[in-house]
Amino acid sequence: MAFMRIFVCLVVLLLSGSAFAEEAKSKTLALVIGNSAYRHTKLASPVNDAKLMAEKLKGLGFEVFAFYDANQRKMKHALLDFADELRERGKDAKAIVFYAGHAVQMGGENYLIPVDEQIEDERDVFIDGLGLGSVVNVLTATEIQTAVVVVDACRNNPFAYAHGAGGLVKMDAPAGSLIAFSASPGAVAPDGPAGGNSPYTAALAKTIAEKGVKIEDVFKKVHGAAGVQAPWESGSLAGAFYPAGAN
Repeated sequence: MAFMRIFVCLVVLLLSGSAFAEEAKSKTLALVIGNSAYRHTKLASPVNDAKLMAEKLKGLGFEVFAFYDANQRKMKHALLDFADELRERGKDAKAIVFYAGHAVQMGGENYLIPVDEQIEDERDVFIDGLGLGSVVNVLTATEIQTAVVVVDACRNNPFAYAHGAGGLVKMDAPAGSLIAFSASPGAVAPDGPAGGNSPYTAALAKTIAEKGVKIEDVFKKVHGAAGVQAPWESGSLAGAFYPAGAN
C-alpha cells in the first residue's frame, strides 16, 4: 500500500508539472527583425533598433524571436515558425511583429526587403521582397485576437528602378490587428545615427514600457516624441492590450 501511495504521488507530480509547463508558456510573443547590411546600401540603425526592441520586449515578459540581417529564406521561415508558435499558444495569445530595415512600395503594395535582395527593377521587388500584406495575412490566419505589426522602414528607396519613389503606401488593418508605420503614407523617415537608434524606435522603446498604457495610446505618445516625422497607424483591435501590463 505504501508503494502504491508513493507511485500515485509521483504520477500526480509529473502530471501537474507537465500542466504547469504548458501553462507557463508565454501568451505574449514578439517577432523582431532588423536588416542593415544591404548590397545596394547599408543602413546605420535597423539592427540596433531591432536589438533595442528585442531587449525591451523581453524585459516586459514577451517571448522574443529575433533575427538580424536576415535573408529572404530566413525571414519567411521566421514568420511561418512564429505563426506556428501563436497557434500553439491559443487564440488569446498577443503578438508584436517589429521590422526595421528597407521596405518599398510597388503596385500599391508594401514589401519588406531582405539583405540578399538582387533588385534592379520592379519585377525583382515582387521576387525578392516579402509582402507586408502577406505578413499580416499569416498573422490573421492564426486566429489570435491581437496582432500588432510595427514597420520602421519608411526610408528613401535606394533601388535603381524607383525614380525617386519614397515612403510606403497606406494599409488598412484587418480585424484584430494594428499596423504602425514610422512615417505617414508616402512620407520618408530618417535612418538613425551609426551605433544609435532611429528617432521612431527610440521613442517606441520608451513608451511601450509604460505600465497602464494601451497599445493604441503607446503609439499616440510616440507621435509626440519621434522628432520631425509623422508616424501613422491603422488599427482594428477588439480588446485592450497593455504591453507593459494594465497597472
